[in-house]
Amino acid sequence: MRLLQQNIRSGIIVPGFLSSVAGTLGSFLLLERLGNQAKQLADRRNGAVHEIDKLGGLANAYFIANQQGDLIYVLGLQQTSRKDLIKLIYQGNVLDRAEPVRNLIGALAIDGLTDYRKTYGEYERLSDRARGSQEYEPFLAVKSYEREVVTLAQSRVSGAAAVARAAAAGDDAG
Repeated sequence: MRLLQQNIRSGIIVPGFLSSVAGTLGSFLLLERLGNQAKQLADRRNGAVHEIDKLGGLANAYFIANQQGDLIYVLGLQQTSRKDLIKLIYQGNVLDRAEPVRNLIGALAIDGLTDYRKTYGEYERLSDRARGSQEYEPFLAVKSYEREVVTLAQSRVSGAAAVARAAAAGDDAG
């Protein structure tokens, strides 16, 4: 009878122990997978936030230079302005605007949204033409091209913001 009781206890304890071990292993595997997914989502969100901040800074730098260019151009239209001085200030402004635009084009090219050499080459051609002239048409051509680049960058930022929102929603759900 005693042997039967020991066998029954062993028969109950061993499956219970095996079930407990299997449950523990399953929990570790499930939790590890979920932890890895949460880390990936957090990394995506952080990358998107970084991109948004970086492109926002570039857009702000462009906006300031763009406003300065408008003011310089309008100042040059006044009868009392010194055309030689205004031309130099305007040429400097066009060069100042080139840096944030070039950086935006570079970021877009890295993402495969544009060809850097082709896009920047065209921008440089328009910019050179505008610096060599005080006519309104070349000035508008540069502004129009810059607007296209900024619009493309804004669509990229919108995509990055969507990634950040999706990742944040995934973090909230987890």
